[in-house]
Amino acid sequence: MALFSVTVGSTTYNASTASAVEQDKVLSLLSLTLMQTIFSNKLDEDPVKALVPMFLSLPQHVKQEVTSILCKQVFISGTDSVTVTVRDFENRMIEWNTLLAELTVRNFSDFFTWSKAVREEEHQTRNSQSEAQA
Repeated sequence: MALFSVTVGSTTYNASTASAVEQDKVLSLLSLTLMQTIFSNKLDEDPVKALVPMFLSLPQHVKQEVTSILCKQVFISGTDSVTVTVRDFENRMIEWNTLLAELTVRNFSDFFTWSKAVREEEHQTRNSQSEAQA
């Protein structure tokens, strides 16, 4: 598990990536929604901004399961005793969902690299087909 820090709003959080088994579970839970988000948005420009609406619209039971995995070891920087939960974000739901998006990007960087390559290949194929028809 890799350690990293992210800043959301005015707070910096320390976190660790989920285990491979947990990452695989999250991908299974989110893959359809992630793929729809990736192929319908300009995810390359700012994946976090593209993922916030995805998290806002997830079914609650899926979001709870994903959150329990991604937030297992997330602490406010400077503290290591209290795990961050949704309860810490009263009246700051966008910040909460932004944190979830940041954690997703950090846990699945290879997924985002792969999806970018797939989209670029698809774009090149469409351009080649258009040029051949012209």
